[in-house]
Amino acid sequence: MKEKSYSLTFDCVWIAANLLLCSVAFSQSPTHADVTYGAGQEVVDMYLAKSPAPTPVYIWGHAKGQTYKRVSKDAVSLCLDAGYSFLSIEANDDNNDGIQDLYFKEPWLKILDFVIANAAKYNIDPENIFIGGRSLGSMGSFPAAMERWEDVRGVYSMQALPTGGKPHAALVGKNSPPCHLIYRGAPGNGNHDPLNGIMVQEAYRNAGIADRFVIKTETRDRQWFDGFVEFVQTNRIGGKGDQQRATQAALKWKSRETSAGIKPTYTERQRPANTITKEQRITNWLRSQDKNGDGKIARDEATGLMKSNFTRNDTNKDNVVDRDELGKLADRLARGGYGRNRQPRNQQTRTTEQSRYRFRVRDNMHQDIERTLQNSPWKTPVYEALVRSFDG
Repeated sequence: MKEKSYSLTFDCVWIAANLLLCSVAFSQSPTHADVTYGAGQEVVDMYLAKSPAPTPVYIWGHAKGQTYKRVSKDAVSLCLDAGYSFLSIEANDDNNDGIQDLYFKEPWLKILDFVIANAAKYNIDPENIFIGGRSLGSMGSFPAAMERWEDVRGVYSMQALPTGGKPHAALVGKNSPPCHLIYRGAPGNGNHDPLNGIMVQEAYRNAGIADRFVIKTETRDRQWFDGFVEFVQTNRIGGKGDQQRATQAALKWKSRETSAGIKPTYTERQRPANTITKEQRITNWLRSQDKNGDGKIARDEATGLMKSNFTRNDTNKDNVVDRDELGKLADRLARGGYGRNRQPRNQQTRTTEQSRYRFRVRDNMHQDIERTLQNSPWKTPVYEALVRSFDG
C-alpha cells in the first residue's frame, strides 16, 4: 500500500471541514437515532412522517466514504412532506476487510426484517417499502430487492451498481420490483457507468417487465429526487394514500428549484415551444418575416436564426423558403432541432450500423459513445436502450 504524507495543518483542516459538513448536511434531527436493527454497527436513523395512517418508507444507503448521518436535507424533507418515512442505514466494516458492509445484501435483508417486524411501532406501512441509495448504497440494496421482491415495492438509486451491471442483470426475474436508476454522465464514465444500468434494463426487457424499469441521466445531484414522488405514488399498493399531500410535496420541490435559482433542464426549457403546432410556427414565421406577403421568406427578408440557417432551410435552392420548406423546418424543431449529428426519430435510422452514435442527456450534452461500445457484446441492445431511455 502506498504511503501518503500530509502536513499536520492539512489533516486538521480536512477533519474540521468534514465535521462541519456533517453538522450542516441536515439540521433536522431524526425521530429515532441510532436504532439497532442487527449486530454491531448495524444501526439506522429514522425520520418518521407524521400521518394518521401507516406511511410508505424509503430506506437509504449512503455512498462510499460517507456515513448514515450524512443525508440530503432536500431528500428527507421531500419524503416527510409527501407523507413518506425516510430511514438512513449503516453497516460498518466489522471484520476490517476494508469493505463497508452496505456493499452486501445481508444488512439490507436485516433492515427489511426489522421494518416489517416493527411496522406498527413506527407507523410504517409494511406493504410499501422502497429501498436504494447512492453508489455503494445501491450495491446491496439491489440484490436484496431482487431476492425479497414480495416485500420491496421499488428500487430508487443514483450512480448505481458501480462494480458492473452483468452480475446484477442475472438477478432479474419476472417478479422483480420496479426500478428507477439515475446516472450523472455518459457511457464510458468510469465506475458509475450508465452501461451498468442499461444491462439491467435489458434484463428487465428480456423478462417481459420492461415497463417496470426507468433509467435517467441527471448531471445535478440536487435534482436526483425529481421523480421520486411519482415513482412511489405509481408503485405503492393499497391505494395512493394522501394524494393531495404527495402532489403538494412535489410542487414544493419544484418551487425550491426556482427559489434556489436552479436553471430548468434543456427539455424543460423546450417543452413550451414544443407545444406550438406546425401551422402556428409557419404562421408566426410568415407574419414576422414575409415582408411582401407572397407566402415565402426571401433571403433578404429572413432575420435571426432563419437568416443564419437560410441555406440549410432552402432545400430546393431557389433563394426563398416556401411554405413546404417551412413545414419541414417545423417538423425538425418538433423533434428537437438540428442538434449535432441528430437523426430523425424513426426506426429506420435507429441502427447500430451507423459509424457514430450520439445521444442527448437532459442538459443537451452530446457524447460520442462509439469507442465505448464498439468491442462490447452489448452493442446492439445498449444502443437501442440508449435511444429509448436517453434520447429525448
